Amino acid sequence: MIRRVILILCLFFICMSIASADTVYRQQLTIPTYDHSNELTHPDVWYNESGWHGYKYWMVITPYPNGDDSKENPSVVVSNNGYDWTTHKNIANPIEAYSTIQFDGHYSDTDLIYNPASDELYIYWRFNNDTDEAIYMKKYNGTRLSNTYTILTNNREELLSPAIIRENSTYWYMWTVNNSANGNNSIRYYNSTDGITFSYRNNIVVDKPDGKDIWHINVIPADNYHTYHGLFTYCDSGSNGGGCELYYANSSNHLNWTLQPRVLIDRREGKWDSDNVYRSAGVLNGDKIRIWYSAAAYRASTLKIPFKIPFFHIGSEKRVWRIGYAEAGYKNGNWTLLDLNYTKSPPRNDLSTFLGCMDGLKGRRIMHVQYSLEESVSGALS
Repeated sequence: MIRRVILILCLFFICMSIASADTVYRQQLTIPTYDHSNELTHPDVWYNESGWHGYKYWMVITPYPNGDDSKENPSVVVSNNGYDWTTHKNIANPIEAYSTIQFDGHYSDTDLIYNPASDELYIYWRFNNDTDEAIYMKKYNGTRLSNTYTILTNNREELLSPAIIRENSTYWYMWTVNNSANGNNSIRYYNSTDGITFSYRNNIVVDKPDGKDIWHINVIPADNYHTYHGLFTYCDSGSNGGGCELYYANSSNHLNWTLQPRVLIDRREGKWDSDNVYRSAGVLNGDKIRIWYSAAAYRASTLKIPFKIPFFHIGSEKRVWRIGYAEAGYKNGNWTLLDLNYTKSPPRNDLSTFLGCMDGLKGRRIMHVQYSLEESVSGALS
């Protein structure tokens, strides 16, 4: 009898320790790609609370297996909770293929805007090669894709990471990163009346952390377009997109941005996002920002290559690229990541937690902690 009581007490404290330590700030997602690698980057997300053609969440991404940019073609996936993603029956991925463009060019850097005037999604992406670059777009009405529009053309590295918003039927805006030799890692600002023809307006110089350059951006409007949240990716200077981490910025007028010095999403040693935290997407939800961010880690026993080799694509990086989910809120003077369990699951320090843990030990719910996390995230997003 005494042994049984001691055993139960030991198990109780073990279970409570597991429960109290279960704070999760980010979660890797599994998202299908047309090449079946499920390795991908460059997300952008549009959310419709009522759903649109069967789904609430629409995401555009580019596969990027082993750094193979010939696979980096824009693709669309859908979800009803922001956590479990699938393909749409009316869209064949990729929506534009590498074979249609010239040698040594590739696609990247997607963006996604809904136009309520035409009830269509506008799907943007970037093309670049050694001399030129462009931004392209297709419209999608829920049934079929349009032909491809050429939105902008420019010199190399001036149209990096287009971030587009639509404020009303005649006011559209775009920000791109100018990473050219004369760009000083600034932001180019454009406007449009239709989301198709954009005109250059200003060059914006933004603050940057020491030893970092701006690389990817995304813009989330708020407060009826009086506030703009920025998800800005900064990378190590001179690294050509290496050592990146995600920062938060804000603006009230499109042009003047205030950068939060504290990193929002950093690299984590030994995790799936240990090498790079890259292009990210966000959806505003009350006082929180839901974030889908791309990140990479080197495969085991892989030699790091700190530069891209011209005309060599397949296997040039040997990194695993994934997309993860996180939530950010304003706490103690900074935007910071929130515990993904807080939304639905209370602290698990009660009898039900202990009984669930005991069930797990008996083999019926071994993945109790993982189950609770998935339920919590799905509940928070639905």
